[in-house]
Amino acid sequence: MTKILHPQTGRATTPFHWIALLSLMLVSQASVHASHAPVQNDPLAGLTEGGKKEDADAVTKNVNKDAMSGPGRTLGTFMQAMNDQPKNYKIAVDCLDLGGGITINDANRQRALDLYVALSALGYLQGANQGVPATVEDETEFRLFPAPEDASARVRDRSERLRAISRGQGLITLELDGKGVWRFGQKTVSDKNNETLRLAIRRLALEDPELLATIRQSSSVQAWLLGIAPEVLWNKFFFLAWVQWIGIGIVIFLGVLADFIVRFILGVVLSAPIKRIIRKIAGCDTFEYANVRKSARAIGFVVGILIWRWGLQTLFLPIVAYNALLIVTDVLLVLGSVNAAFKLTDLLGDVVEHRARKSVNKLDDLLIPILRKTLKFIILIFGMIYVAGALNIEVTPLVAGIGIGSLGFAFAAQNSIENFFGSVTVILDRPFQVGDWISIDGIDGTVETVGLRSTRIRTFYNSEMTIPNSLLIKTMVDNYGRRRFRRWSTKVDLLYETTPEQVEAFCEGARELVRHHPYMQRDNYQIFLNEFGESGIQILVYVFWNTPDWSTELRERHRFMLDLMRLAKELGVSFAYPTQTVYLARAEERPTTPEGLHSGQAEFENHEGGRAAARRIMKGAAWDRKRPDPYRYTMADRAIDGSHDDDDAGAGEDDGAGDGDGG
Repeated sequence: MTKILHPQTGRATTPFHWIALLSLMLVSQASVHASHAPVQNDPLAGLTEGGKKEDADAVTKNVNKDAMSGPGRTLGTFMQAMNDQPKNYKIAVDCLDLGGGITINDANRQRALDLYVALSALGYLQGANQGVPATVEDETEFRLFPAPEDASARVRDRSERLRAISRGQGLITLELDGKGVWRFGQKTVSDKNNETLRLAIRRLALEDPELLATIRQSSSVQAWLLGIAPEVLWNKFFFLAWVQWIGIGIVIFLGVLADFIVRFILGVVLSAPIKRIIRKIAGCDTFEYANVRKSARAIGFVVGILIWRWGLQTLFLPIVAYNALLIVTDVLLVLGSVNAAFKLTDLLGDVVEHRARKSVNKLDDLLIPILRKTLKFIILIFGMIYVAGALNIEVTPLVAGIGIGSLGFAFAAQNSIENFFGSVTVILDRPFQVGDWISIDGIDGTVETVGLRSTRIRTFYNSEMTIPNSLLIKTMVDNYGRRRFRRWSTKVDLLYETTPEQVEAFCEGARELVRHHPYMQRDNYQIFLNEFGESGIQILVYVFWNTPDWSTELRERHRFMLDLMRLAKELGVSFAYPTQTVYLARAEERPTTPEGLHSGQAEFENHEGGRAAARRIMKGAAWDRKRPDPYRYTMADRAIDGSHDDDDAGAGEDDGAGDGDGG
């Protein structure tokens, strides 16, 4: 039976879905173990920590080059770096020849750790080691396993036993590169050699009580698992040992349990305090708690992935499977974290929106949706960067490519940029606010939301209209919601049978209605005989209401029009409508020339008769003796006292009230 050993690791965390991740873990392990590729074909080779390729010699600047100028010095440097607390993986991985570059990631940390365990099991120490010279001349390779002939007895003994267990397979060599630096060779750190040494050292530990006791002294979970797991559980089944399959099941269970516990704590135990805090901050009792539950689920998922990620380090997985699963879990953790950040952003946005509804300033209603979308966009960008890092995708060349193709990118993103500046215009210039009735490019409606790309308007037939924000820069916006007053301009037709006295009384009565109606503008109205129409005498009614909304305006207009009808009935005045009247008269009923006027060519005599008639009807008029002052509006209380228009104070001209029709 084949037995598997995986020593201690050292790394952090990352996320997807419970079922998906379990499938990926099993498939990854099965497929990866089917063939172990040497390190030369390792896709990670030649990469640096940030995903950048870097010359191996350039990386040795982290280490004094003399510390790697010979086999003994490189061995001592490597053992010292791994014995440091915490372990100095940067220097340790620098001692490995990874084929032209260094990758300071979990997989190569594990390579360094496995090599350290193998060297420690063979008996090599941090300081000088017998049989391993500090420097050598005229040699390009030095072998540590099998042990040199002049090595210490302990190293030779364990080397021979390990050689027998591995059936002559496996090696550990130091090789000189072309720049005078000694590193552990590519064959030494290859996946196949790594797995061979791990299996052999596991069996050697079971046969050597001293080595097993040394391993058990470690405080790591791996050492504890090695100490309690029966030997039979290390038998291999379907590419993995039984103890590893059991461990996978336990880790999955712990992750799901952690997810459930977090949801239970946030959704049940702390539900009442969380709701109290949210109600207090939002300032309302009708808050929708759906995003609270969604946030709890998202946080629970991330915690579960973290538990899986931690458990992954304890299962002694082969290096290739371990590396593949690290990439998978890194991607999943980023996706889960982005999802959790989105849910928390929505929750925060809902709380702030509820609080903003109590504010008189509607700018908050405009800013909150834009800030929410901007924050989500930033989170998404960071998530993409971290996913690229987890997949070892070089981000810098992509950014450089965008810089080179910035002209084409600018043309492609022209509309998006215009829309963005349109949203900036709305924020800075504030042509309208959420809730305003506006007209843009012939579209009327109420503003609902303003986003980074578009503005949504609810039309009066209840459809939702989406308008690109770029239109806000180059299109006239008519904001009916900013009107100070709401105008109504109409003409009331009276029958031609109406007497002048009735017309005077009706016009003044209509003005009195304006003075008393509560919402009407009392210092800016025009009610006068204006025209002689085809079907009646036209009275101009030009008035304003100071109402907060359209519904109130319609109600007040309704009341005013009813009062006009009641006034007409009270004064015996009838409204005219388009009609044609045919008069039939006998010959003797034809009009005759009135007394004082002359028939025939008596032009001058008739002029004099007209002037005399005009003087008679104007006799006694006050304005005939003295030119009247400009018109002044009569207030309601002064009108009741019987004061004249000329004596009343008030504004006489249109003071710039809104000129849009009612609504």
